[in-house]
Amino acid sequence: EGDFPGRIVALLLKPHKGSLDAAVDTTHDHTIVFEGNVLPGRETVSSWPGKYATAWDTLVAGSRQDDISAAVVFLPEGSKHFGLHDPIPWRPDLQDLHGECWCTPLYGERKPWGCRWWSKWIGNIEQAASQGCTLAVYYFNNKKGQGKVKDFTTAGEEHMRREAIERRKDAFLKSEGFCNALEAGLKHLPKEKGPDSSSPYSREVHRLFLAWLPEEDRDFLVSSEGLGNSQKAEVAWLERNGYSYIEKEVSELESLSHKAIGQATE
Repeated sequence: EGDFPGRIVALLLKPHKGSLDAAVDTTHDHTIVFEGNVLPGRETVSSWPGKYATAWDTLVAGSRQDDISAAVVFLPEGSKHFGLHDPIPWRPDLQDLHGECWCTPLYGERKPWGCRWWSKWIGNIEQAASQGCTLAVYYFNNKKGQGKVKDFTTAGEEHMRREAIERRKDAFLKSEGFCNALEAGLKHLPKEKGPDSSSPYSREVHRLFLAWLPEEDRDFLVSSEGLGNSQKAEVAWLERNGYSYIEKEVSELESLSHKAIGQATE
């Protein structure tokens, strides 16, 4: 995976549209708002794990050059729609959902970043489906098909449970066992982040934290790995509404770029 971003940038480069690697740099440096770019009839990135930041920058840059069709949405802090909330529409098929806005079914409670992004994402998915696109869900590498919630109605509850367990990490970091691990060599592990935003140090801390947890909580977190928090709700929504989708891993984005280039040059 180490040279994946470089390889995909090289594959997506289209000189007549300008330098894609420059576009990637711009995306990374300026935290650009991204509201999707659905291209009719194309395989469309419909759910993406945000922790793969470098590959995300590449995805956005490629989508802005019409190389990659994407329904995903990112509204960073400070952007026009950040922090805005949309009410759940009153429709017969949504009567089992509760809350003042979409935050409740998504996260279990109102969140400061809002849920306007969700409304925009639903619109993109509906557009992609109506235009004959193939929806693609991207999982963590080596975790394809894993990390789903029970269904959309439990997404918020499961999110709150994960947050509650993660908050216990503060107690773990003060525990005797963790302090002993630090002295035994943990503190010397590299902290430089890789493509998935983790480092040898953070991965070992996570492993020790899981081992410290009661078995029930540990099993719950382990079974949750594979999709990001918002992704869990996205995939559950696709399934709730009968949208078919294909499953991929982040490393497979390269194959999509091959297809994009082939279509662009025909």
